[in-house]
Amino acid sequence: MTQNDFSDLDYSPKRKTRYLLPALIVITVVALMIFILVYPGGGDEAGLDYIENGGEEQEEIEQAEEAEPVIPEAPEERAEEEGEEEEVDEANDITPPDYDQLEGAMHKWLISRLSDPEVVMVNTGELEDIDSFLQKHSLEDDNIIVYMIDLLDDPFVTVLFGPPYSEWSIKVVFMWREDKWVFVREELLI
Repeated sequence: MTQNDFSDLDYSPKRKTRYLLPALIVITVVALMIFILVYPGGGDEAGLDYIENGGEEQEEIEQAEEAEPVIPEAPEERAEEEGEEEEVDEANDITPPDYDQLEGAMHKWLISRLSDPEVVMVNTGELEDIDSFLQKHSLEDDNIIVYMIDLLDDPFVTVLFGPPYSEWSIKVVFMWREDKWVFVREELLI
């Protein structure tokens, strides 16, 4: 019989721990269930009283609370409280967007963008009657930019700008902030 040399093999006996983790999980779940069943009040005094007194005292307290008459507040007290609530609400109110100010903000931005104080801003609605439009404006002499409000999404407004009778060239977003319209961003379309 020959004797084999097993010293070259890297063998180390493995511990039998594959059951350890599931056993810990089961023990934890069981302990948690027991705690919940024993202390239904989550460990508060009412839950402990319920267990000690067989639940009778807690039920009596609940019945007494239900039986107590509700005394309505005097109208003066309610009016005072409502007035206080209105004051708090007014302080938290945000002023809704003022769309009458939007055209002025767009014109101011357009002048700064084009560096031309003579730029004329025209709504697309004015282009529907060509004769009337051409009587008011000269396409050769006036620096005319047509605009269209593309999207109203409080507090944001998206506006398209472009030369008359051509493609839109700039898409601009304004935002209503602190009682005025503020330029947010622009995107070149052409």
